[in-house]
Amino acid sequence: AIAQALSFAAFIFVGFIVDRLGSLKALSLALACEGLTILTLASLAHIKSNPYLGYIVISIYAASTILSAQDQVASDRMLIDISKSSIRGATIASLACLALITRAFGPLFMPFFWTHPPIFIAFIAALYIAGSMIVHYAYRRK
Repeated sequence: AIAQALSFAAFIFVGFIVDRLGSLKALSLALACEGLTILTLASLAHIKSNPYLGYIVISIYAASTILSAQDQVASDRMLIDISKSSIRGATIASLACLALITRAFGPLFMPFFWTHPPIFIAFIAALYIAGSMIVHYAYRRK
């Protein structure tokens, strides 16, 4: 419930950040920071005795929730900016379908990732960081 409330609140104010930075820069920043939060969270798995570990994990998860809202708003704004109004809905729906493809194939790879969680977490973080670099490069060319 707290995560959902935080997500709700994040969507209210990240739009202002996206408008101020521009959609590509905001998306690039959000993806890079999401990758870093995932790597940070993965590194905490090795800590055994820290009385504040729960608070640290919750804080990192909260940051990830806010960054996720920012990347969603920035990518939607980017699509609105670059697509024709007559096909905007189809464009956004197509991107959503592409995002859902990963969920369709996830269960096929889950047995491997379940037995090797650090590899899985590092792989996901690398995807976020690579995506950030691609978006950043696209922004610089614009």
